[in-house]
Amino acid sequence: MFLLILMCSAVISVCKSFKDQVLLLEEPLRGVAPMLTAVRKLQSSTEHLTTLHPKFLLLCLLAKCYKTGLSILEEDTFEVDKPRDLYLYYYYGGMICIRQKSFQRALELLHNVVTAPMSTINAIAVEAYKKYILISLIHHGRWGTEPLICNHTIPFSVHAGRERQRFDFDDFDSVPQRFNIGERVAMEQFEQPPHSQRLRLRMKHFHSK
Repeated sequence: MFLLILMCSAVISVCKSFKDQVLLLEEPLRGVAPMLTAVRKLQSSTEHLTTLHPKFLLLCLLAKCYKTGLSILEEDTFEVDKPRDLYLYYYYGGMICIRQKSFQRALELLHNVVTAPMSTINAIAVEAYKKYILISLIHHGRWGTEPLICNHTIPFSVHAGRERQRFDFDDFDSVPQRFNIGERVAMEQFEQPPHSQRLRLRMKHFHSK
């Protein structure tokens, strides 16, 4: 048993280095198929979410292999190695669904992140919350209220000046109000650089550890 755990740890370490290398070369497509193979090898069942799942979805997102990523998102998940892996899995899954314009599915995945129990502020959840607001505006045409069981530390951080500076909110909390009164042009700034560049940097930051 100990030997098996040691072997799995070695595989994960190699896959992480491999993922970092293809991102450094800016060739994420080269990592999609090998990472999927590694995911399948590490899974004890199709219901097992490994630490490689979010890395695989990240590569799919950056390589624009959205349908490949969607194929793994269709599987039910009941066993998780680490909570952080689950947050990233749903976050990147939501981003893939956004790219496919599957907004309702994206909202469901992002909702899973922002409603997940967590004792402290989480940068992944904050980013998911911001995307949740934007996609709600796009899909429903308005923003109502936060999810009923939303982790209260997340919306609080949107309005806290100190946390806004820390997470770079860029007056993000004013977008829903402007959108609701008809100023849809307010959304366009979040589809253009430098926001897209910051998103890419954040995705790399999430997996830097």
